[in-house]
Amino acid sequence: MTDLNFSPSNRPYYAVATLIERHGLLRVLRAVIAAVLKPIRPRRVIAPEGMSAHLRRDVGLGPGGRPPRPGQPPF
Repeated sequence: MTDLNFSPSNRPYYAVATLIERHGLLRVLRAVIAAVLKPIRPRRVIAPEGMSAHLRRDVGLGPGGRPPRPGQPPF
């Protein structure tokens, strides 16, 4: 569960230094800048009406277009 290995190879500096050694400073900087400037796309919300019956059952909805009544099983 918890990594208690404190060897120098587990430090972030060592990982970045290894990346720079393998790929070069410009490529690493270009990748970091591209990752920082990449826009974050909002997640698409899926309406329950567009789901198939088995997906609706997986999330606890009934097979029809509306949720089950209170006290009724969802299937």
